[in-house]
Amino acid sequence: MLRVTSFEAVHSLGKFLRDSGYDVAHLGNEFGLEHSLHAKLDNLEPLLYRTSGDTRLHSLARLFFVGVPVAIEICRSLIPEEILTTFLETGALKQIGAQIEPQCLFVPFANLLAVCDTTSHRKDNPDLVVGPSLATKLISRVTLHEPSEATLDIGTGSGILALEAASYSKRVVATDINCRAVEFATFGAALNGITNLTAVCGDAFAPVTGQRFSRIIANPPFFITPGKKHTYSDSPIELDGFCRQLAKEAPHYLEEGGVFQMLCEWAQVSGQPWQDRIRDWVAESSCDVLVLKGMQKKPADYAETRVNEAVLMHGGSAGHSFNERISYFQERGVESIVGGVIIMRKRAGSNWVSIISSDGLGEAAGYSVRERFDALDFVSSRSDAEMLNTKFLLSTDAVLEQRQALTQRGWQFISIQLVTSQGLLDRLNLDETVAKFIPLFDGSRKLIEIAESVSASLEIPTQEAEQKCLQLVRRLLQGNFAKPL
Repeated sequence: MLRVTSFEAVHSLGKFLRDSGYDVAHLGNEFGLEHSLHAKLDNLEPLLYRTSGDTRLHSLARLFFVGVPVAIEICRSLIPEEILTTFLETGALKQIGAQIEPQCLFVPFANLLAVCDTTSHRKDNPDLVVGPSLATKLISRVTLHEPSEATLDIGTGSGILALEAASYSKRVVATDINCRAVEFATFGAALNGITNLTAVCGDAFAPVTGQRFSRIIANPPFFITPGKKHTYSDSPIELDGFCRQLAKEAPHYLEEGGVFQMLCEWAQVSGQPWQDRIRDWVAESSCDVLVLKGMQKKPADYAETRVNEAVLMHGGSAGHSFNERISYFQERGVESIVGGVIIMRKRAGSNWVSIISSDGLGEAAGYSVRERFDALDFVSSRSDAEMLNTKFLLSTDAVLEQRQALTQRGWQFISIQLVTSQGLLDRLNLDETVAKFIPLFDGSRKLIEIAESVSASLEIPTQEAEQKCLQLVRRLLQGNFAKPL
């Protein structure tokens, strides 16, 4: 059990760790430590080798990154007595015989330290608290890091997203049905010197009934499984019902203009395209909705992935078997499982829903999300006449990629794509004719002037050229390939 003996005492531990070089730069760049989950990655021996030096940082990395004991004599020689005593009093470390054993891990994430369980806690522990994962990085990248009066983190886990939110929010509330997670998140806040975060144990929105937030973040337990085995990963309701519930409830807790962002997975079932399933979730939300579609897997591929993850994370035959999962999907008519990010902004008036596929998320994805909202607002609120009288500028990160193949007629284009290289990575397929007109979007001419050039070049009626240009510019705006001036 982790205890915040006092905020100042726990904060002093965080300061000591940072002063000792316990951060992403030193652990990653100097030691080559990127993954602490050796039970998952079968990399305990390399981790022990990389942390076998006799410096303070090597010993701290063994304790809090790898999660293995260090002799008490070594700890006493490298860690100040007051700091070592505080580690022991808070329960982060425990003396067992002649050794000091870690009771938790401290995982660097950006400029923060996340608190999570050690490897020894993983087996048969339904309330395991895991550290930052690839999913954490994805939702962090796409999150709007903009000033917020009040931010809510649903299913906080180690609390890392809430800790991040504290830097741009006046007030942060983190909730989790797993009370151990709340304990870890509270300890993490003190460790990082964060005073504007409150972690509360409870199911989803239950602890904040009646409150409103300008930002809600959720990285919930979204795995689609036959039943709940692990609180941190398995959806507690049939199929994707828990994520559906969050999408339907979140708008009631948003202020006008507030934004809800959720990383999740959903099912495509027989007779219902997944796009229609998501539209049903948000139909009565009074929100503008941007869906960033990522992976899509067949049931067999998805089941195999999740089984392998469970075995590697927890050991043995943890979780549901492959056959259990396949039977579950077949009985419910699941044709595929889709993953992505759902972003909802509460706004009075006529709302829009935009569903796009993304090649990935760059470092500036959060800023790119804001640009997408602005572009979609522009498109939805402008008439054709207004669009035609607007100038548009191609984005600086837009790149035209062309591939050619040798044919009997010589080299011929087989694909032409406009690609964004930052933020939300996107691709727009073009034909050779349309590609010739892309340079005209240089901000110097109105769309109607571009349409006139298209009409003259292609020898088509002006009205037809205008409709083609309107269709093209709307797609350019929606993909962050261009912006209005």
